Amino acid sequence: MLYYIGLSLAWLDYFLGVVTCPGIVPTVLTVLWKGQTKTAAIVSQILGMMTGFAVWLGATKALYGVVNVTTSGSQLSCMYGVIASFVSPAIYTVAISLIKPASFDWNKFFQVELITDDLNAEEIEANKRAQMLSPAMIKKMKKMSKFASFAGVAMFVGVWIIWPYAMYGSRYVFSKKFFTGWIVVCIIYAFFTFFLVTFYPLWDGRHQLKIIVLGLLGKKSPTRGIPQEHVHAGQEPMFLEPLDTETKGITATGKEK
Repeated sequence: MLYYIGLSLAWLDYFLGVVTCPGIVPTVLTVLWKGQTKTAAIVSQILGMMTGFAVWLGATKALYGVVNVTTSGSQLSCMYGVIASFVSPAIYTVAISLIKPASFDWNKFFQVELITDDLNAEEIEANKRAQMLSPAMIKKMKKMSKFASFAGVAMFVGVWIIWPYAMYGSRYVFSKKFFTGWIVVCIIYAFFTFFLVTFYPLWDGRHQLKIIVLGLLGKKSPTRGIPQEHVHAGQEPMFLEPLDTETKGITATGKEK
């Protein structure tokens, strides 16, 4: 169908780049910056997409004098459009957020309350305390968050900026041998990523999965407490044990009511 209407997969890829890139920076700031507002996260993506299309079509007109399927599918004009659609939302979301900054409380993610009518106020408060993390665990999570942020930025700069612009600036043309190596590395990387993101989480959470499965089957699961680094000083660890069919609540220690 694309062929008969005069489009190609390359043109479609360029188009998708302009459409999807505006969501990258606002999404990242959603989990890394508590000052970003809801309005900024939404509006910046819309403005970024409009900016990307404007730069894409404007660059096509300036470079080739006419805007059509052929000229709009050129690498140079599309590159300008994608860069604009990626960079501009970062400016928009920061500018809009600074007008009236938000102050999101990350602790809300820990406020997962057990819904039941049978717990009294003391037991509800005990459950809330049991969900809290120890200072050591919080420190570890912050360290891993910084590492993940650094790794993400480094990979983005290397894969999306340094490598392609170096290749473009040098006007390098792939030889058959180089292209073969490129494809082999891409395939290896794709399979490595697939196995890592698919099976490692299952292995890492195997103990929790075992408890869940045994609970669903109505069998007694081995008592496993929260690791010591998760527990505050003086706080009793919470144990996960399956509940019978008549149980409607569970205390902070996991004991049936």
